[in-house]
Amino acid sequence: TDIAKIAFKRASTCYIPEGSISMFPPVIGERLGLTKTDQKDKKRCMTFSVDFDPEYTDVKRAFDYETARISPGYVSEIYQLTYDYVDTVLESDNNAFDTLSADEYNDIKLLKKVSMAFNAARTEGGAVGFAFTNPKVILDRVPEISTFNGTPTIYDPGYFPQVSIGHTVNTLSRTLVSEIMILANHISGRFSKKHGLKNVFRGQEFKINSVAADELLKNLLNKRDIKGNLDLVNTSKILPLTLAAYMTMKPARHRTLGLDVYSQSTSPLRRFTDIIVHWQIQNFLLTGKGGLLDGHEVERRIFHLNSRQGIIKRAQNNGMRFWLLKELQ
Repeated sequence: TDIAKIAFKRASTCYIPEGSISMFPPVIGERLGLTKTDQKDKKRCMTFSVDFDPEYTDVKRAFDYETARISPGYVSEIYQLTYDYVDTVLESDNNAFDTLSADEYNDIKLLKKVSMAFNAARTEGGAVGFAFTNPKVILDRVPEISTFNGTPTIYDPGYFPQVSIGHTVNTLSRTLVSEIMILANHISGRFSKKHGLKNVFRGQEFKINSVAADELLKNLLNKRDIKGNLDLVNTSKILPLTLAAYMTMKPARHRTLGLDVYSQSTSPLRRFTDIIVHWQIQNFLLTGKGGLLDGHEVERRIFHLNSRQGIIKRAQNNGMRFWLLKELQ
């Protein structure tokens, strides 16, 4: 469709200090987003599942990946919870929240246990967390940009934006969401691999080209904390060994996530790679005959999306760098 062509050309949503440039026109997100329309309307969805033993004694056996499955279904009456609210729930010892039923409270607590177990399993598998986060640049208002003579120039007489610099704090709720999304993407990868689907997988490796490099990597991995994170000094040592993540049509190991296979599927409204993954899985669920796209079509799209992602990443970094330098001036 024309809408899919627009999304494919953009590749993903681009986030810059002046605001976000959506992959889809805003009206699409309003119609397809789970929380954007009448809550009584049923929305089609895919459920990513795996059996979990909450009484596990060995983290390697907490998840039974042989049961990993993806099922089509419908959802309705979804409501949103803020990160701050969930942090308060997770830090509480009992349900004193008027807006949560006992089951909902227990579900959130169980999700925390699932996320902690999965993080521990990934750490056991060699996952590495780096000791830095990208700064967050916030403008009090978006300036007017003039393109006279083809050169973008800030043109807002008598006013220059106030720049605030911060970073996202990795709270309990954010860690919970992050781990559950990584788990869903892992299930997506396992499902695609099991059924031989030509899909978009994401891999990442370390650059080990000598005995010394191998020994350094092993030494650094031993210095991770219980959550798999390195401090700033050791992060700076491991970065030269860390190769960039890449997209591939073949199942691949993702070393820094500590997973043997990974396929992003949790953000189809802002990443076109996730749309492809959904197309492939959905077609298999409906027909049992493989993905919607053949291998050549998937490979061709990966080539384009790899190129576009590089452009988007540079635009985001340059936009942030511009305003950081303006603030320093």
